[in-house]
Order: sequence, then C-alpha cells, then structure tokens
Amino acid sequence: MTDRPSSQAGIAGSQAGIAGSQAVPAGSQVKACIICALKAEARPFLQGMGQRKLVTGGRHKYYRGYLQGALTALYVSGAGRDKAFRATQAAIAEVRPACVILSGTAGGIDQRLAVGDTVVATELVFHDISDAGLLDRYPGLSGTVFVSDAGLLKLLRDALLLQPAKQAVLFGRMATGDVFVKKNNRASIIERFNPLSADMEAAAVAVACSLQNVPFVAVKSITDTAENASTLTFLRNLRLASVNSYQIVKAILADV
Repeated sequence: MTDRPSSQAGIAGSQAGIAGSQAVPAGSQVKACIICALKAEARPFLQGMGQRKLVTGGRHKYYRGYLQGALTALYVSGAGRDKAFRATQAAIAEVRPACVILSGTAGGIDQRLAVGDTVVATELVFHDISDAGLLDRYPGLSGTVFVSDAGLLKLLRDALLLQPAKQAVLFGRMATGDVFVKKNNRASIIERFNPLSADMEAAAVAVACSLQNVPFVAVKSITDTAENASTLTFLRNLRLASVNSYQIVKAILADV
C-alpha cells in the first residue's frame, strides 16, 4: 500500500444533525464499534448517522449515533498500527461494544482486485513484525495469525447474497504493516503471506480485540494496486473506496 497521508479536509456538513434522525439515549448498549483510520473513511458513517453525539473526555473521542437502527460508536484512530491498536483498546474499555468492525481503505495485492473492489478479512497477519517480535510487543497473544469472527463473516456473506455489491468482494487474508508496500518488498510479502490486500491497521485492531475476546472483522476497499500505486492514486480513489467499504458494513449493522 502506498503512503497514506492524513486527511486534512474537515468533515464538511457532517457535524450538523439531520432532522428526524433518532435521538441518542444515554446509557444504551452499543451494538457495533466502527474503527476508521482517516476522517475521509469515517465521513460516510457520519453522514449516515445524522444526529449523533461527539463524546469527549475519555481516552479517545468518538461519535455515538444510530446506523440502520443499531446504536454505533465511531472512532477515527489515525493511520498506522499503533494508533489503531490504542483506539481499539480505548473503544473496548469505554463503550464495551458487542463487536468491532474496521472499515476503510487498503492497497490491492491480489491481481484480481481493481480500484474500488472490497476485501473482507477472514484472517490477518503482520507483514513487518517477526512472530517473536509480535509476541513480545503484545503480551498475552496465543498466536500470530488472527481470525475474523465467524458470525460477522456469515452476516457479511448473507448480506452480499441478498444484495450483491456493485464491486467485486473477495474474502481472504489481509496483511498489515507500517512499512509501505512498494516494488522492493511486494514480492517478499506475496511469497511469505500471499494476502489479498495490505493496510496499516487491520491486524493491530484484530490484536486488541483478540486480547479482550471481542468479535471483530475488517472490511477494506481498494485505492491502489501494483499497477497504479502512488499517493496521488490513493487520494484520487479515497472517497470511492471509503463509500464502498461503508456500504458493505452498513448492510449488516441491523443484525449485529
């Protein structure tokens, strides 16, 4: 995946509540926690929520509102595995969600993927940390390959059968690292892990959920591939990929 600059654009128009949206009662059970790395990735969720509350004062600020009738917490972690891990830790401690869903964008590794297509992670690995380093970094782990929740995967498969996505959706392995996937390391990552896609957050969110036994799945849409990997390509396709990921996630929120 190419370098992911932080989105500097504000969430234009998304701070205002939408008339007729559900109010957010205090103390209600949060059904799903959505983690997005970037503001641009979170924007479709905020627009879908309409009326919501920005919660501050805890370990990490977040938005609280309804999506598809499900009370949802939305965290914008910032890019990179450490920020994603900390935001997920905070989310689990603060809102105690029934599940965590990572949504956003990734770089395509598998040649079947085109810009705008979506990857649903069935399992997740780190491509830039050794097994020994990973176990040392995150004490308490029982392994170095992380599996998405079977129930959430079934909900996604069922939703796609009922209403197929406009883009291709592949289920499989996702690889995470803070080292950008470029020509000089792409072949090695493919040889060692053979992932569908690469990102900078998914496995870290999976670790935080694994340590707390919280059901998790990652849904990420493609901004760039080996043929067109650049920061400019990433920025050009950021909105499209963010919306595509959101549409897949939104389809299961009523049932989580």
